[in-house]
Amino acid sequence: MWYVSQIGRREHYALPAHLHRIGQLGLLATDIWAPWAASSRSLLRPEKLAQRFEASMSEAPVASRSFFANLVERFRPGDSYQRWTNEGRSFGAFASRSFCRAGLKAGDVVIGYTAANLEQLVTARQRGAKALHVQIDPAQTWYETRRQEQAAHPEAEGQSPAPSPAFVERIRREWQEADKIVVHSAHSRDALVAQGVASERCVIIPPAFSSAEVLGPRRLERARPLRVLFVGSHCLAKGFHVFSEAARQAGTDFEFVSVGRHMLKPAYLAAAAGHVAILGAKTQAGVRDEMARADVLVFPTLSDGFGLVQLEAMSAGLPVIATPACGEVVQDGINGRIVPLRDPCAIVAALRELRADPSRYEQYSQSACERVRDFSPDKHFAALMAL
Repeated sequence: MWYVSQIGRREHYALPAHLHRIGQLGLLATDIWAPWAASSRSLLRPEKLAQRFEASMSEAPVASRSFFANLVERFRPGDSYQRWTNEGRSFGAFASRSFCRAGLKAGDVVIGYTAANLEQLVTARQRGAKALHVQIDPAQTWYETRRQEQAAHPEAEGQSPAPSPAFVERIRREWQEADKIVVHSAHSRDALVAQGVASERCVIIPPAFSSAEVLGPRRLERARPLRVLFVGSHCLAKGFHVFSEAARQAGTDFEFVSVGRHMLKPAYLAAAAGHVAILGAKTQAGVRDEMARADVLVFPTLSDGFGLVQLEAMSAGLPVIATPACGEVVQDGINGRIVPLRDPCAIVAALRELRADPSRYEQYSQSACERVRDFSPDKHFAALMAL
């Protein structure tokens, strides 16, 4: 049996839902599980809470923390790294206890995610279960990239604090306790190896992706501008400044739109709004609506563990323009284009190429829809089983 722990709705519960479907889920331990919010009979149906439930798992074994425990974690003092360390420790202890009560035993598998997995891994080893750790980002490499970019562009974003020693040590201990470290991309694997992890302990397995709807291939409407979409946190590490500069250079044949929470300085965002329609954060349904209206997604990240948004866009039939510093989703010249880091000119060139050749665009869109199948929960689970 498999015992999964996760804070949040990571990959929209694709792995635990698959495990439950095939009868292999011992327990999902999570922070919030809100079937009441998703119920049509509920008087209150807050959309964000409704997303913290997967209908196909209505009969699945799930343990979630109490409302009070989540409230305590939400209002802990300290910077983000202190809160993440404390929350990871608290959640890890909860998940470990829950796994033991559910009957974790030798031969089972425990799997969890960065900074919230240490206690479960220790318990797995004590009980003779296999211990898998999923490193969701390139760890220290990501934090250093973010801080370096902030130092280079102080007008756009304030300097983030460096990770606390306790946070860094917690992640290193997770690496040490795991039988295998699952990473989602070669970019992450190379980053961990550079941080001292033995390469043979790192296994590249892309995340599971399951879409309720694949919109099918798209066609260009030549009578209007090409709609170019950015989805993600508006910050330097995600390359929003590169996207904004591409918008400035592109001209009137293109319409640039961005969705996501703001982390940049107000004056910088105000200037960027002259070239980009900045819509702010949206719900999952709202993001899908924007993808349905768009023609192409640009993902100009400087460092990312994977970037699930690429698959979300492809399931909407969108070609994707991305950098090499993320998961290997885009196949250059097949379903999108790979462009160098920090290169708005390359983004504009790729967009103009698509705009000028509707048949190529349609081929990219068709291939994008087909690419989504390569990341199915079945294939993800088969790769995990191979470990």
